[in-house]
Amino acid sequence: MAPARTSLCGRMSGLAAIQGSKPESDMTYATADDLILALPRGEQELIELTDSTGSGSVDDDKVARALAHADTLIDSYLRNRYPTPVSPVPDVLRDLAC
Repeated sequence: MAPARTSLCGRMSGLAAIQGSKPESDMTYATADDLILALPRGEQELIELTDSTGSGSVDDDKVARALAHADTLIDSYLRNRYPTPVSPVPDVLRDLAC
């Protein structure tokens, strides 16, 4: 679970660059690399946020679930006004997903 933070981009619950060559159903607003770039302490902070087993590495499943949650949340706000998923992804959506 994400710790409370003041920066939206630093929250685990909202992780974001488009995978342009992927089919729309696999498109995400952010990637793990985007998340690492958005976090103040980068990969080390992502490890601390996701590593519940003490392995010293990023838990890719937790990151994927957080990114998927962010995508769903963003789309839920946009779908009544715009076709979703939004492509190409504006920087503001990538930032919000982080």
